Amino acid sequence: MSTTLLTVDDLAPAKYWTRERRIGAVLCVIGLLAAAGFALLAESAPARFTLGEDATGAALSVNGKVGAAVFGALTVAAGAGLLAGVARRWSNVLLVAGVLGFVLSFLCWQVAGNFLPLVGTASSSLGLAVPLILGALCGVLCERTGVVNIGIEGQLLMGAFGAALIGTMTASVWLGVLGAITGGVLIAALLAVLAIRFLVDQVVIGTVLNLLALGVTGFLYERLMQTDAAAFNTPPRMQNLRIPVLADIPVIGPVLFDTSPLVYIALIGVAVLHFGLARTRWGLRTRAVGEHPTAADTVGIRVRGTSTCCSAAWWRDSAVRSSRSCRPARSART
Repeated sequence: MSTTLLTVDDLAPAKYWTRERRIGAVLCVIGLLAAAGFALLAESAPARFTLGEDATGAALSVNGKVGAAVFGALTVAAGAGLLAGVARRWSNVLLVAGVLGFVLSFLCWQVAGNFLPLVGTASSSLGLAVPLILGALCGVLCERTGVVNIGIEGQLLMGAFGAALIGTMTASVWLGVLGAITGGVLIAALLAVLAIRFLVDQVVIGTVLNLLALGVTGFLYERLMQTDAAAFNTPPRMQNLRIPVLADIPVIGPVLFDTSPLVYIALIGVAVLHFGLARTRWGLRTRAVGEHPTAADTVGIRVRGTSTCCSAAWWRDSAVRSSRSCRPARSART
């Protein structure tokens, strides 16, 4: 005869307001706002979404009022699905559909009577999102090892300054990348040593490092770059990397396959880090260090060493810093 062991969680009543239902409620509210508010404010004129980088060529056209109302209703429908408690495997799909519907409703309101180049907008958005993506990967890795890294802004500032300065002085994009790596790793190493080795409060030291980076880069910018921009603040631009054949795909091709190498690094980094944390021995050890360091130590995992290496996160941070090597640096105070 087999017996079943019941836990406290099995005996407790199921909670109604789960994470999915709370998200569904939010989607319903913003969907109603979009369907009513945006539709009333939008002009009754066509909103043209061109499939290129300008107003010419093929375009998708929809009435501004109708589009705002329809896409707002789509957001409400997605929220209602989450509130109804659909299967968990569909929750992410409904969440994406709801957010996308709200964004399209907003765009129909704003673009009514005008046009929006989809390729140019998507390319610019993806390029500007690269530092955020890579910084988020760094934060995830630190969090998984039990380190609260709020010093990412300081790493961005030091890396951007190093990339612009070294890239200008050497007239080399890749040496600018090396300067970015150095600036980012410097702040990351300080955080790792002070928070892990000397057990300084992680939030306090992160704030201090942000202020340190702000002060150092602001001072050097005023003393060096602002006084002689030609010698210290005119870095070369990183050229786009075009993948043949794939770059010729309409709409998607120019956005994903004719762009900066940093975009490829960011997108590949998301997939690699997810796979590494979820599917590899290294990921298991890393998560064990963050979730239960004592248990990890008992099985022979070097807790302090793992946390220090992951907190530095040098390869992701270096990519964030190098993204600034294609633009002149500006004072963080302005």
